[in-house]
Amino acid sequence: MGGTEKLLLRSHAGSKRTRGCGIGFAGEEFPEPGIVGRLRERGHELDADGPSYLIHLYEDDPIAFPSGLNGRFQGLLTDQARATATLFNDRYGMHRIYYHEAKEAFYFSAEAKPSWRFAPNSG
Repeated sequence: MGGTEKLLLRSHAGSKRTRGCGIGFAGEEFPEPGIVGRLRERGHELDADGPSYLIHLYEDDPIAFPSGLNGRFQGLLTDQARATATLFNDRYGMHRIYYHEAKEAFYFSAEAKPSWRFAPNSG
């Protein structure tokens, strides 16, 4: 399996643990060889190709996700059951995330220009 390119996965209904979870992912991720087979051995139902394995990796170890991913990417994982949203990028920051935290909201973007529109006194 090659790298996973720009994709968006929505809510996953495959198991009770990930029901209500969603992931948005952009970039490339190079999974360990055999990861799909290992997930299937643990009872996961997923596509042979494509990005569906990502949400299953989260299901296996929500605390460690996304630290085990390999590539250049950025993403957002939401989990309704835990009431969490995790904004992440690759370990080297090759795909940057720009953000601004305000009293009323948290804004983020893959590009610096859109995020400055929300900054105070950005004119």
